[in-house]
Amino acid sequence: MKLIVKDGVLRNIETFSPEVRASQRERANRKALYSPARVLYPLKRADFVPGGTGSTEGRGKGQFVRITWNEALDIVASELQRIKSTYGNAAIYGAADWASIFPSFHHVYNMLYRFLNLFGGRTEYRTFYSNAAISTAWPYSLGSDFSTNDPQDILNNSKLILFLWTDPAHTSTHRNDNHNNLWLKQCKEKGIKMIHVNPRFTDSMAAYGDKWIPITPGTDCALMAAMAYVMISENLYDKNFIDTYTIGFDKFKDYVMGVEDGIPKTPEWAEAICGVEANTIKALARDVATIKPAVIWQGWGAQRGAYGEQPVRMAITLAAMTGNIGIPGGCLTQGPNNSNSLRNVAKMVGGIPVPPNPVNSFFPIALFPDALLHPGEPFKWNRGNYNFPNIKAIYYAGFNQFNQQGNLNKTIEAMKKPEFIVVNEPYLTPTAKFADIVLPAVHQFERNDFLGFYKYLIFMKKAVEPLGEAKSDYDIFTMLAEKLGFKEEFTQGRTEMQWLEYLYSQSDCPLSFADMQQQGYYVFNKPTTTVIGFANFRNDPTGKPLDTPSGKIEIYSDRLAALNDPQVPGVPKFVEPWESRRSPKASQYPLELITPHPRYRLHSQFDHVSWIQERIKVDGYARLWINPMDAGPRGISKGDVVRVYNDRGETLAKAAVSSTARPGVVILEEGAWYNPAEPGVAHTVDRGGNPNVVNHDVGTSQLAQGPTTHTTLVQVTKKEA
Repeated sequence: MKLIVKDGVLRNIETFSPEVRASQRERANRKALYSPARVLYPLKRADFVPGGTGSTEGRGKGQFVRITWNEALDIVASELQRIKSTYGNAAIYGAADWASIFPSFHHVYNMLYRFLNLFGGRTEYRTFYSNAAISTAWPYSLGSDFSTNDPQDILNNSKLILFLWTDPAHTSTHRNDNHNNLWLKQCKEKGIKMIHVNPRFTDSMAAYGDKWIPITPGTDCALMAAMAYVMISENLYDKNFIDTYTIGFDKFKDYVMGVEDGIPKTPEWAEAICGVEANTIKALARDVATIKPAVIWQGWGAQRGAYGEQPVRMAITLAAMTGNIGIPGGCLTQGPNNSNSLRNVAKMVGGIPVPPNPVNSFFPIALFPDALLHPGEPFKWNRGNYNFPNIKAIYYAGFNQFNQQGNLNKTIEAMKKPEFIVVNEPYLTPTAKFADIVLPAVHQFERNDFLGFYKYLIFMKKAVEPLGEAKSDYDIFTMLAEKLGFKEEFTQGRTEMQWLEYLYSQSDCPLSFADMQQQGYYVFNKPTTTVIGFANFRNDPTGKPLDTPSGKIEIYSDRLAALNDPQVPGVPKFVEPWESRRSPKASQYPLELITPHPRYRLHSQFDHVSWIQERIKVDGYARLWINPMDAGPRGISKGDVVRVYNDRGETLAKAAVSSTARPGVVILEEGAWYNPAEPGVAHTVDRGGNPNVVNHDVGTSQLAQGPTTHTTLVQVTKKEA
């Protein structure tokens, strides 16, 4: 973005260059900067009493009083010190997220975790809401190597791309380094066949796809098992690759062919489960097996459901069966690796160093409500047995818990448990409303930083002075560290600009620091070679083995089989979700809800901005996509206000009657700010259209304990006036 500032006020945002265009969302930062939701002064919950003896019932009501910075810092420092002294550092939970994931120095993860680790440590979360199942399950099949082919290689060599629950044209608009829309257009022009398996008719399918295969949520493994059945029964799989590079295929074959359980995983078997016609499954299997080289693009959608680890390992197995690993044009990917991005061209400007966490205390992030409500109780994660910590304080920095966490009414109860909650935030988010102290953080335009992406290193010069009394996270933690006695250790004697100069000196940029500030950016040369994921393993499986126990692709995992858990089998399988249209609960809640990412928000960011609201909402309501076959019998027409509910909660939306959703599936995009009829009170109607009111907080399985926001049954009815 190129910022136009006059008289100290941001007047306009222009695109940086034709090659890296500023999106509508990025341009909306002009409204976000001056949003009425900005926190301009330190705030204290009106009924908050320091010391751990006061009531927490006022949390969530949004009733605050303005206090001075010195008062706020004194309270935060004394509360953190009190809790540390009374309960130990494991009682302090720190959470940071997307608010500033891209800047280097002001990376909010590094800032918060440096501060808390120097203070003595913290309880941390494991995995992310985004990709918990895929990041945990993948290593059991492929080891720690997540490499993939870059876009240019796919464009040059691939003949087919199978998109599984992914919509890159829609959801990757924040990833300018991939230029996905332009790249997908080029793939289309090149004649690469693109098939989309998704419960939703996606933007990627509409603009560039060749075939849409609508599937019932939670049944991807049934589809892929049936594809494997076709490949095996018709002798279409790559036996040489299986024999050379994998172990355990015989056990997987026994499952697929019905030797193990007496149920052959035929296309007809799968049709009854996933709603895809048997002939369509057969044709898909033949295409994927015979059109080579091919890409299996495994999105992050399917793994956000019950037993989400299974589609991850099943897709890896299909890639192995077709030999599409480690060759030009053939790969398994979660999105092509851009070898031209700065991180692969040169050493970027790094973030502020984070010392090790002295405390070994954690819980899987999706189990947040149980962690707070049931301290000391056991939980399982990634083949280990643990106990929930006893959380007494939470420090959030740029983390909107109420956007990411399933089962918000249970989350509200959990948020009442800690003795103290402090939040660094530019905006009064739904999560900030549950804080006892809110510290006003600056917008990214109100600070200096570096950003590396694509082939650019950019100096993000402070464009305007901070509004009100807002301060950077670095300044906030510096002041707190001074109160707590470790300022010099935290700052190492450096100001913001001194840190930037120090970190810049370790990068590969040849410009002087002064010249870089003046010029504003530097362009690195693109590499001329393309990257092929797993090429070393493919070329030399003995000399360059994977870091799995066998050194090979483990279709069967001894480590997982040893759990003796049918929800985490040794080979990937279809495991019936606990909540689906086939479960008894469907008689009461017959529609399956999915919650994809929105185009005009980045999760919950920008939901409060008027320009974005005009794009994504109707009269202030979020949109619920519902198929005409489901809307008609319910008397629902386009624009009607509808109730979306189950026994976990209720939210309101406006109906968008459309065949975008397959019959039996409704779509409510994630990210809308929670807006309850009675703030701070659980089990009231949410008017904001936040799907987490009705979503689960149950983990995928004991392996990853990932979020299951795509395993949700609801009923939808027209709201009476």
